[in-house]
Amino acid sequence: MKKRSAAAICLCACLCLAGCGRVMDRYEEKKTGYTAAASCYPIYCLCLMAMEGIEGAELHCLIQPQDGCLRAYEWSEWDMRKAAEYDLLVLGGRGLESYGSQVGAWEDGPAVLTVMTGMELLGQGQSAGEDGSHFEGENPWLFLSPDGAEKMLKSICANLQGLDPEYEEKYAENYEKAAEKIRILGEDMRYAGLGLEGKRAACLQEGIVYFAEFMGIGTVYTYPRESGENVVDNDLEALLEGLHESGAEAVLIEEQAPDSLVWALEDAGYRVCRIDVLSAHMEDGDAEGYIRIMKENAERWKETWYEKEQK
Repeated sequence: MKKRSAAAICLCACLCLAGCGRVMDRYEEKKTGYTAAASCYPIYCLCLMAMEGIEGAELHCLIQPQDGCLRAYEWSEWDMRKAAEYDLLVLGGRGLESYGSQVGAWEDGPAVLTVMTGMELLGQGQSAGEDGSHFEGENPWLFLSPDGAEKMLKSICANLQGLDPEYEEKYAENYEKAAEKIRILGEDMRYAGLGLEGKRAACLQEGIVYFAEFMGIGTVYTYPRESGENVVDNDLEALLEGLHESGAEAVLIEEQAPDSLVWALEDAGYRVCRIDVLSAHMEDGDAEGYIRIMKENAERWKETWYEKEQK
């Protein structure tokens, strides 16, 4: 049964790993496993699940916690030098990392696993501003849906099987174990949102539309702003006007949004739900981190409605 499971996963994403031979050469030289770095905390969490119990495998998070947008992170020369020391880099791809084109520029550098290769992503919705920047085209925040996270986990495990065939069955077991946890997470999240399906909400951070879609929330308005960015003066007036015209009942915004913006939205009569978009966390070795954070997000959405009703 394990062998069939492993083979099934191998078929999923065998073309997502570039430079595998270089990693295998290093692996043969060291005989002690491999070092890997995930591009950001959400990818790091999924890699922790995939690599649990793999002897000699060492995982780190490439970039530090970000109050701003993950997609706007600028890679420094120090980042590039540090990244080149690993055997494997695991990227989300599809525009999640602004420095993606710089990765793989080494002649004898790490292999690069691009997780979301070939996956279906949401497109950006109607924007409320003139500056589209990266708010147009594909939306790479797939991990903010449990369904998307499970697909990404499967891709990671499949590629690690090719990298580290000695533990092929272990990666398959890790996938089955973690995928079941993610499915239970999805059930818990939808249970928390019972009775709230179809509520009309605005998303003021691009990735949150994945959370909204999974929870059955009707996204009636999106506003193109970076995580942690304030909206003031004429822009705030335009935002409030757009919210009013959309018929939104609530606003979904990232956890690190400025308090002044949240207060302005609440003063205008909107229920505001702060969503943790998994960008502001440290490398912590917590394989349950993704599960815990997403469950808390669903509970926050529930509390946004029921706590206010009780007041």
